[in-house]
Amino acid sequence: MPALHRFHPPALMVLSADLASHARGQATVFVGTAGSVLERSNADGFRFCAHQFYDGDGKKRERYVAGPIGAPEPDATARALRLAVVETKAATT
Repeated sequence: MPALHRFHPPALMVLSADLASHARGQATVFVGTAGSVLERSNADGFRFCAHQFYDGDGKKRERYVAGPIGAPEPDATARALRLAVVETKAATT
């Protein structure tokens, strides 16, 4: 009968625990890559922020974050997402 558990090297166990701890402390959990926050504009010239990332299936996705660029609340929302992206990338490199 095969074993239900397998022991891993201590370094891998520490890395896994660090990543799990980081994920539990985040307000935003990314499904797929952390991605990046981009500035976009539509056909009418409305400027907004979008979050571009790769999902769990490896497909490139983009979602609306906030707009218009230059307004205090949308800029704060985009800034918070940018910070979450930077922190996640730092934790996974």
